[in-house]
Amino acid sequence: MGVNFDSPPLPAWAEAAISNGMLYQWDFTNPENGRRASALIVVSGMPGNQDDPATLLPVLMDSAGLLVGERTTQEHKGITTSGQPMAWAMRAGSTHTNPSSEIVVAAIAFRAPEGIADAMLILVNVDGAHRDTAETDFDEVVQSLYMGATPRPALPAAQAGSESLDGLYIYTVTNFVQNPMGGTQMTMVWKLRQFDPSGLYADRPPLGNETLASLCAATPGLCGTYRLNGATIETASVQRFGLVETESVAFEQTERGFKIGRYPYEPARPVPGPTLNGSWRFNYYSGGPRGSVSVIRQIDFTADGRYVKTGFTGATTTDPVNGISTTSSGTDPEQSGRYAIDGFTLTFTSYAGTTEQMSLVATDPADLSFVFIDGDSYARVEK
Repeated sequence: MGVNFDSPPLPAWAEAAISNGMLYQWDFTNPENGRRASALIVVSGMPGNQDDPATLLPVLMDSAGLLVGERTTQEHKGITTSGQPMAWAMRAGSTHTNPSSEIVVAAIAFRAPEGIADAMLILVNVDGAHRDTAETDFDEVVQSLYMGATPRPALPAAQAGSESLDGLYIYTVTNFVQNPMGGTQMTMVWKLRQFDPSGLYADRPPLGNETLASLCAATPGLCGTYRLNGATIETASVQRFGLVETESVAFEQTERGFKIGRYPYEPARPVPGPTLNGSWRFNYYSGGPRGSVSVIRQIDFTADGRYVKTGFTGATTTDPVNGISTTSSGTDPEQSGRYAIDGFTLTFTSYAGTTEQMSLVATDPADLSFVFIDGDSYARVEK
């Protein structure tokens, strides 16, 4: 079949050879309805085929014998990290039986000089938890899939522009989103982006002994490449299955940094000094007709390098039929230990012996009313 890939990691998948490919099948009982459920992964190749992968997807999905000819619920087109055409699509529906069963058919295909590599995921009567596992395994199979002698690189090759960027920057993304409780709310999320003059970027800074290259090799989904030419910046980011999406937007210098599209970027700054002294708190709230969720996380720092972490989560759920509300809440186990600050890296070493590293950013080192820990905004608690 001309393709190379890793088998699904879960041992429950039964393997069988098929014409020009491999089939992996996982049968189990759906815990939600007690009926049989099946998940199938099909991997195959078409040596010598140089067709547009997007045109092959309907044929691949029809070959599953389910939801034949149905419209897709998702379609994505782009290129591989090697620069070859790539596409994937999904159909979702149900069987015309009594009782009916939910069906999902997803197909992905990409071109290489040697031909077409393709894969499918088929789910029949699969509950949410098993679907998450099946999709995770399918994603791993597809990420490892390649045709020819050389695996696909983790990232597209960076291409130098006439100018470059360097350093860690912070920017704000504001959106109106539908929350899980049925309401609509405005979200304002502070995000980080680390740029390298080579044309590589990452959506968090390297921590500890990491380099930007090692960070992106381990987690390519956090990274991408950019090419800056005057008033235009082109970016390429790796999405699901290793599909690369490209974008070209306006770039302009500003008094405090620069602007990419509609987002202003400002230089991120480390907190001054080797320690913090005080308490900082993160608050989250989401509410709507079906209830509300609130989350509080607090970190107490002392000047001699000690810390204490505490947290609280509360939820209220309202049944829209009978109007009855239920409330639940709980506190996070307290954690304490020693901390250290090195540039943008905040390291927690608990007294239980665990170590955790997070990013720590200040927008204004002279005013630590707000700091950003792993991208979340923590407000100083005034006592």
